[in-house]
Amino acid sequence: MREPGHHWLACEGHLLRLHVGVERAVTIIDMIKERTVEVGDCWEWQGALQACGTTPTIRHKQRTMSVRRLIMEVQGYSLESKVATCTCGNHLCVNPEHVEIITRKKLTKRVASQIRRSVSVIRMAKISLVARQHAKLNEQLAEEIRQAEGTQREIAKRFGVSQATVSVIKRGKTWRDYNNPFAQLIGASNK
Repeated sequence: MREPGHHWLACEGHLLRLHVGVERAVTIIDMIKERTVEVGDCWEWQGALQACGTTPTIRHKQRTMSVRRLIMEVQGYSLESKVATCTCGNHLCVNPEHVEIITRKKLTKRVASQIRRSVSVIRMAKISLVARQHAKLNEQLAEEIRQAEGTQREIAKRFGVSQATVSVIKRGKTWRDYNNPFAQLIGASNK
């Protein structure tokens, strides 16, 4: 079925026809775009995803890899010890304009901050309740630490905890009083 006058390129189990003499062959970016649906500015991937269901993947040169990583490699970027991720927040987006290279540490911080913003006060109270069952302190002692006068080191010595523990309690990072309607504001103002 191959027609004379054409070159054939096998990619992803598909045969692509390239016209002889045409200067611009089908590029990898064009092939990727063909497997997407445009939603606003995003190119939503319609192909395979990693097992977690959030990372678009493609088979390229006999290996499965992230579509975003392939896009950045094709554009000449070095991704050694870095990841290619999207800036738009759409986990299916593979638009080259929305792809950036960042370190794993920066990605972890970004994801953690997104999770922190989405956690409700009620959920935080439930998590704290479970964690407090095995703690040295109790709510009453935490309140006493909050109200205590003196340096953090002095307070820590008095209560038999570390200075760091006194610091996070006084700043409202731990042992928040979730019955207080201002508990969320106290934690937010100290970030």
